[in-house]
This record gives sequence, C-alpha cells and structure tokens, in this order.
Amino acid sequence: MPITSKKVRETTWVNIDTDTLLENYQKFTASGTRIAPVIKANAYGHGAVGVAQALLKTGTVPFLIVAAYDGARELRAAGITAPILVLGYVPAEVVAENSEPDITFTAVDLEHLEALEAALEKIQPVHLKINTGMNRYGADPAKLPEICSHLQSARHVVLTGVFSHFVDAFAGINDFTRQQTSCFNEISAELSERFPSCQTTHLASTSSHRLRDQIDANTERVGIGLYGLANYTDEFQTKPVLSLMSQVASLREIPTGAAVGYGRTYVAEGKRLVATIPAGYFEGVDRRLSNRGVVRLGENVCPIVGKVSMNATTIDVSNCRPRPRVRDLVELISADADAPNSAAAIAREIDAVNYRITTQIPAQLPRLFT
Repeated sequence: MPITSKKVRETTWVNIDTDTLLENYQKFTASGTRIAPVIKANAYGHGAVGVAQALLKTGTVPFLIVAAYDGARELRAAGITAPILVLGYVPAEVVAENSEPDITFTAVDLEHLEALEAALEKIQPVHLKINTGMNRYGADPAKLPEICSHLQSARHVVLTGVFSHFVDAFAGINDFTRQQTSCFNEISAELSERFPSCQTTHLASTSSHRLRDQIDANTERVGIGLYGLANYTDEFQTKPVLSLMSQVASLREIPTGAAVGYGRTYVAEGKRLVATIPAGYFEGVDRRLSNRGVVRLGENVCPIVGKVSMNATTIDVSNCRPRPRVRDLVELISADADAPNSAAAIAREIDAVNYRITTQIPAQLPRLFT
C-alpha cells in the first residue's frame, strides 16, 4: 500500500482509519448482540476520545468500557456524555468522591462491594464481577448467598450488571471454557431474577464472540476486534486501523566502516545513505527493533540500522527509488496487515502481542482520524 504525501505540522503522529474502525465494529453488531466497545489503555493506543466519538455516531453503543477511573474522567472532560463502565478496581473512597454522571463502577469481590456500601452516601450503580476461573478479580461463586444478602440490604449500591472473564476462549471450546460459561450462566440468571435492576450481563469478548449462542448474556465486550488486532480467533477477519507516521528529518552519506547510533552496533560495510527519523522508543518504535526492524518509505522497505534511540531512529535508504528527501513520509507501523512493519509483523519479530505494539504509543502524539 503506497504512502501518500500530505502536509502536516507534527513530526510524528498516528493515523486512524475511521471507516475501517466502523466496519470492524459493524461486523460484530450485525449478529444482533449489543456491543460495548472497550477503549481502555487509550483505546489500545488508538486514542480513546476519538475512537469513542467515532463509534458513538453509529447510535448503537450501549455504553463505553474503560479500565480505570481516569479513563472515564478523560472522556467526560472531552464532552462525551455516553454511559461508561469502569471495568477495573477503583478504591471505594474514590468512587464515593466521583461527581461525574452516568459512570458505573465494578465491584471486584464481596469485600469491595461491602467497602463501596460503607463509603457511599448516594446511589451508585455497579456491575459485579464473578470469578469463574481467571483468579485475578471477581467474587467467589460460593459466596453468592452472602452477596445477595448484602445487596438486598444495601442503601446505596445498586446492582445493574454482572460479568465475568474467559481464561482461554481464544483456544477454542474446551472443558474449562464450558465450565466458566455454565458457572456464569447460573449466577447471572439468579442475580437477574433476584434483582430486577440487574439488566446488563456480559461475558464474551472478541475471541469468544463465536460462543455467543451458549452464553446467557445480552452484551459483549469487544476491544482488539475493533482495532483489527485479534491475534487468535477472528471470525470476521477485521482489519488494522492504525498507522504510526513520521518523516525524514536528515539525510547523510556515510563511508565504509562508519558506525551509526549508540554503541556502534551498526557499522557500514560499504558506502550507505542513512536517514534519521524524529521518532524513537518514546514515540512507539520498540527498542528491540534496533538493527532488525523495518519501516516503509513510499514503496520502499528500509531496514532500521543502529540502536533505536529515545527520540530518533536511523534507517538505511541507500536502495530507495526515487532518492529520499527531507520531509518525505515514513510509515513506522503499518495498517496493512500484510506489511513487514505491521503491528503483527513487529510483534512476531520481538516476541510480543500485536496490541502491545500499539498501546506503547504515547498519548501525547496527535491522533488524526481520517
């Protein structure tokens, strides 16, 4: 996929393909299930505010999901008024101090539920997380009678949802996944029956969307599938939407034997033309790509030479045609899934997961939604 020139004021920025983002989302909603977009970790590096604004225009988003309270506050500060679920743990005193409207918090276990009730002085909707086998957060299913008793006597906590988290549904339907599903279905049914306010139930995510007919839930949480970053099962073949862009800042010819970068880890074996890009590991170019990664300049694939620095990366452009010029665009991470510098290809090169590649892009970089 050729890189087109465009005038920009930023030296390094992130392009987000809005049309592809919406196409990915609509592939999930086509099943008829309510899809709650997961925009935690700055929407997996894509820009939480911009992603939320784009998806909310569809008119079908039941609520947005973030991991932390700061994520919810960021959306509210940007003028986003849609309902928000904070999926992770938030201390009870922080929940009690919240003044932002229409934010639902998670009770991560019975003790947290009790702490919330003790701290609150106003009505607060919560979703209860059930531990069906992940053993990170979640209420113990054996404590369901105590949970129900507490909820019945609570004056401020109102149960509006229940959810859990698959351990390895991406690996296919196995006995453990069936056990988790059965446990969730049983507890979800009981809580929904005993507490009419418990209207939202969710267990499936991107990799377990195909199990939706076996899950007694009315909502799904979809994160990596929105961004085309599913690295396991992806029944819809969603497409990446993010590209990390920069430009040539400097060009220099170096002679045989000249070194590039810290530690002299690259030494030219012949006369080379080297370009410096004003983006390094702070901007999202993983340092492990030193002397092994590639970028794209026009139709050319250029190797990274020398160590990736904090704010600079050097590439060999000797074989580029036409000869590069200062300000030429450079694609550091490609939205083309088959490109040698796609998030998936980079992840394979450095033994990581592809969404780790995008989430490490700092929030300070501009996100341009095209």
